[in-house]
Amino acid sequence: MERGYLIYILPIVIISIGIIYCKHAKKINFWYIISLIAILCCDIFWYYDFIGYFCGIGISISIYFLSCSLALKKLVLLDRFRFNILLSIPILLTFSLISYVILSVYQLVEESIVYALPVVIASVFSQLMYSVVFSIIYLTDVYKNGVNLLISGVLSLFQVPLIVINELYHYDIIYTIPINIAHILGLYMFMKFILNTTMKEPELKKEKYL
Repeated sequence: MERGYLIYILPIVIISIGIIYCKHAKKINFWYIISLIAILCCDIFWYYDFIGYFCGIGISISIYFLSCSLALKKLVLLDRFRFNILLSIPILLTFSLISYVILSVYQLVEESIVYALPVVIASVFSQLMYSVVFSIIYLTDVYKNGVNLLISGVLSLFQVPLIVINELYHYDIIYTIPINIAHILGLYMFMKFILNTTMKEPELKKEKYL
């Protein structure tokens, strides 16, 4: 799909997701709306001029992940979370992989776009913070549709490095298709979680591992 079309298609998709949310939400989550506005700006900058608006993209991504974290704030139930789960080998390997991918790609960005270092740091921090928030919510295992949040979180975190690689180092229109599918699916799954979050019936829960 040509970039010229995507600069119009993606905003329409994001606005549509926002309309669906506002239509069905019993109470509007202010931070979720902010996240949609931020990712809308990010997508426009992305396809208009990735290099020229790199700082704008980085700031938008930072605001997006920060807003997503704040939108989920009330769902973080630390009193029900067993911190020993974080010390399990699968969880440690998952966090290590996510951190390695994010930091490695942004190290490449730092070498290519030196002036963007503060934006890169802010973006990395916001992504790591979001990964902690959605992981705690998922591992706490008190929400029926927690898997929607997990899928959304993983897609969101991995698509950003893929976008950077595709735009700066090895652009291929073929990669743009799965990147955008992951992007849209991640946004939709997050909206579904925010919109339909309900707590499970009280029951004896087993530890959940990724």
